[in-house]
Amino acid sequence: MPQYTVIGNQATVSTSYKTAISVTAASSGTLRRGRVFDFSIGPQAAPNSTDCSIQWDLSRMTASGTATVSLVNAADTVDAAFTGLGFSNYSAEPTVTSSSQVWNNGANQRAPMRWVASGPDAEFVYPATAFNGFVLRALSTQFSGAAGGTIAVRE
Repeated sequence: MPQYTVIGNQATVSTSYKTAISVTAASSGTLRRGRVFDFSIGPQAAPNSTDCSIQWDLSRMTASGTATVSLVNAADTVDAAFTGLGFSNYSAEPTVTSSSQVWNNGANQRAPMRWVASGPDAEFVYPATAFNGFVLRALSTQFSGAAGGTIAVRE
């Protein structure tokens, strides 16, 4: 199964969740399921003068918002192009399914984090349905700089 990385960020973290990166099935055409097996996240700006935390969240999305197309790279350059979609730096949030968090964790603003599936059955799977996928988002009551990372997905 080909592997891809989706790279992105959110320019401004705020007190409500802001999506840094999303990965979804395509909008139409060849729709494929995707499997998120790895992601890394962290701040991308100078730390706040007062030590604080950033709350990170991976949730399911069902409709696109307004964002920038992300850089998507194949792990092996001979694999076919990614058929899904990757976006970052949302200015209008996508539709996130209520109570759909599959991962949520707080971290100090100086602490990047990485999550890796413990095996094939531990991956987060999205359906072959237009714009269905996952959002990686952040919030903080004090940190307001940029934050982001990378999502690794199999298709």
